[in-house]
Amino acid sequence: MRFILAPLIANLLISTPIVCALLGIEWTNYSDPVLHGLRLYLVYGGAGLVLRLALKIHFPISRLRDSHWSLGITLLAAGAATISGLCLHLVAGNFSSDVAYQIAGGWLVGDAIGAIILPPLLVPLLKFAFSEEIAPPEDLLAPNFQVFITILICVSLVLSASFIGYRQFPGLSFVWYAIILPPIFFALYNGVFAAAVAVVCTAIFAPIYAHFLGFEGERFELQLLLLVTSLVALTIGAAITDRTKAMQTALKHEQLLEEQVDARTQELQQAYEFQRHLIRSIGHDVRQPLQTLNFLLDGMAADKEQTEGHMIIKNAQTVSRSATMLIDKVMEFARREMGHTQPAITATNTSDIWLALSSIFEPIAAQKDVTLEFDATDIVFSTDKALIVEALSNLLENSIRFSRTGQRVRVEARQSAEQVEFVVSDEVEMPVTKQEQQTGFGLGIVTQICGLLNGEFSRQSNEARIALIR
Repeated sequence: MRFILAPLIANLLISTPIVCALLGIEWTNYSDPVLHGLRLYLVYGGAGLVLRLALKIHFPISRLRDSHWSLGITLLAAGAATISGLCLHLVAGNFSSDVAYQIAGGWLVGDAIGAIILPPLLVPLLKFAFSEEIAPPEDLLAPNFQVFITILICVSLVLSASFIGYRQFPGLSFVWYAIILPPIFFALYNGVFAAAVAVVCTAIFAPIYAHFLGFEGERFELQLLLLVTSLVALTIGAAITDRTKAMQTALKHEQLLEEQVDARTQELQQAYEFQRHLIRSIGHDVRQPLQTLNFLLDGMAADKEQTEGHMIIKNAQTVSRSATMLIDKVMEFARREMGHTQPAITATNTSDIWLALSSIFEPIAAQKDVTLEFDATDIVFSTDKALIVEALSNLLENSIRFSRTGQRVRVEARQSAEQVEFVVSDEVEMPVTKQEQQTGFGLGIVTQICGLLNGEFSRQSNEARIALIR
């Protein structure tokens, strides 16, 4: 905020006799610079406070929205400074209202040029010199020294060519308008700070080149062109800087997102590896005691006496074998997940599949008084017989388990030119909520096997389908 005091301090200094003697300045009334200093401080300091506090705009400007507000408020402040200055001179009787009207345009444009071109370059440099918290140095110091020299040379060459061309070819009066090109070019090339450097160089050197190269055009036109150049170049530079920073932010977010995705992928991979390791460990650790328990139960069940203890042993034997079968399924599922099992594709017919399934599930269905039917088709196709039998076994096990006494479970095979389809249907009337519960480990095995056999698995209310491409 202390930079707002700069206009006041500068005008107060040049009102002192010592500074005036050093600079060779003479005042008829030393109170004039004090009054003008206070005037400029109130006008431009007020504009700075509006930009900083009300609009939350900070230099260096890097957003197009901030550039619009800054340029607009600065133009209003220049107008207020011009009107207030003319009014003071009119009150003091320094000139008449006709003279004030004649010089008002040039005064306004001159004030506007000075107020517009200096802050984008001077304020960041002062903040950097005083080591204030500012934007990253690479943003502040762009363009670097080499680019600064390039800007200076380009501006000098274009100014020379413009004013010499105007003098040599009076018919081409538009030639000197080329001075607008360097600020716009460097605004497009390197953003708002390069535009500010080019604008300052152009605004400072244009009057000097015009004087020494014999420019005979209207001075007001030159001032107006410099003002338009400043407005256009700084606006374009802010837009380029705004877009560049937006792209950098998007790239940083994209990089951060990629890093997060990579980290999450690694976590999932680690979790998956741990899951596979856990399944293998549980399978190996639990299988051995279950096998031992089976041996013990087999020995105890050899006693033919139909005692209550004997029935308990038989039940325990059934439970133990079921647990062993489950562990075997888990181990086989884990091996397939790891890619250790590849399908053994051979010629297979459905009658062999029905035979394998009936030998396992007909006793189970009979025990529940459930009718198990296999259709009479005998289709020959290529598949892994063991895998398709395992998949259909899981579907049959589900259907028989949920069927009630007297209901029927049917297994069919259908063929077409493209595929062979197996259908397991039952008569279970099951609510949707219970159907959703039938998504346990067995159906996971069916889905896995269908993936290995390049098939598709689907379920409806009373049907489960496995479609294999022939």
